[in-house]
Formats: sequence, structure tokens, C-alpha cells
Amino acid sequence: MRLLHGQAICSANLVLLLVLLAGCDQANLMREMTAPEDESAAINYVDLLRQNKFDQIEKDLDHSLEDAGTQSMLASMAGLFPNQQPVSVKVVGMQGFRDGAFSSVNITLEYEFPEKWLLANVVTKRGSGSVTITGFHVYEISDSLEHRNRFTLADMSVGKFTTLLFAVVAVVLSLYAFVVCIRTNLKRKWLWSIVSLLGVGQLSINWITGEARINALAFHLPPGGATATPYGPWVVYVSLPVGAILFLLLRDAQRLPVKQV
Repeated sequence: MRLLHGQAICSANLVLLLVLLAGCDQANLMREMTAPEDESAAINYVDLLRQNKFDQIEKDLDHSLEDAGTQSMLASMAGLFPNQQPVSVKVVGMQGFRDGAFSSVNITLEYEFPEKWLLANVVTKRGSGSVTITGFHVYEISDSLEHRNRFTLADMSVGKFTTLLFAVVAVVLSLYAFVVCIRTNLKRKWLWSIVSLLGVGQLSINWITGEARINALAFHLPPGGATATPYGPWVVYVSLPVGAILFLLLRDAQRLPVKQV
């Protein structure tokens, strides 16, 4: 039986200095992204699983998922749920697709129990007046996604510290160049104001796993920041502040006057 799982793709791009001071309400974001009927359908299928009503789940399974091991797979997933009512159930991932007359919704639910956390992923396909399950997966996690993936400065590795430091320096340098540009007498000031905030290339690091990536073709305004999906890990990035460097070199070379405050 082929089981699928997924997570919402909805990224927020924030200036790093602001990210360190403020966050977004992830629960409200997911609430706005998820249609109530889709959330109810996913919870209903998980409830059927918890109640061992496998026949009602199987009748909605896509034909591609049906095989001799379906019942045992469903029983194995059901066995992960304790014989208790969950403390809370919330959507932590949502992804939707549309292909002609058919639409597919991928929802991940987080279940909190007194002594364990579970993620349940349900993928459904709608069309021609019917609903079929094209993916169903349940697995245990050690803590809530919100707590596991929170942004924290504790136990920083050398790679995280270096990326964060360079990101802050790049943003500060670009903001300084931007302010100086606004106060400088020069032609095409509006263009140089934008250029002064331009970053080229990208070094990014996953704040949870520590995985680093390089993209030489990336461009950012400003040259430092962070991205994250709701309930997902933060990824801190830094770009070379080429625009700020070019403007400051031009100002020094031409000795352009700066307005006094």
C-alpha cells in the first residue's frame, strides 16, 4: 500500500532583524488556508481509523492503494493512537492542487495526547461527485511541531552562528547604504536606493537540521532574512550585499555630498 504524506507550502519571507523580534500566529494562518469541509473530512477519516472502522475507510480508498496488506497497514496505524481522547487536534499542514475537474487536498493533522504526539496525513481527491483517499499516513513525533521548529538561539553550531552573524551584518550594511543614499545628492536616486538593498547569491541554513545550501543565482532585497512554512523549520539566509558595496564605493569615488540632518 503506497502511503503519502505532505506538509503545507506556504512560506513567509521576513527581514531577519524583524524575525528575531516578532512572529506570526501559525494557527490563524492555517485556519485561513484550510477549508472547514476539508479539515472535517480529514478528521473524520482519522476518527474512523481510531475506531478501527477500516471497512469504511477502504471503501473510499483509491484503487491504486488497495492490496492484500491494506487491513494490516491500517491496523498498524490505528495502533499508534492511545485509548484516550486527544488534548488537541489542529491542522499543521495543507496543500491543494487542481487538475481540470479534479482537486486534491493534502492535510496534516497534529494530535496531542497526554503522553505522546502524533501526525496524521490524509490526502483526498474530489471530482465527479465522489471523494477518494489517495494517501493516508500516521507517525509519532517527539514533541509538537511548533515547539520542535521554534526559532531559538540556544545551542547554536558554528555554521548557524556564522550565517546569522553575516545576515545581520549584511542587513545593517544595506540599511546604512540605503539611508545614506536617500540623503545623498545624486542622479537616479530612486534606482540607487533600490540597488543599495540588493543582495546577490545565497547561503542558507536550516535552523533545525543545520543543513546548509548555496545558490549562486539568487537575488534578495534585503540581503538577509529567514523563511519558514507554518509549523515548519526556519531557514536563515544571507546574500552578498553587492548593491550596498557598489553604492558606497561610488559615493566615495565621486565624493558625493550628503545632506546634514
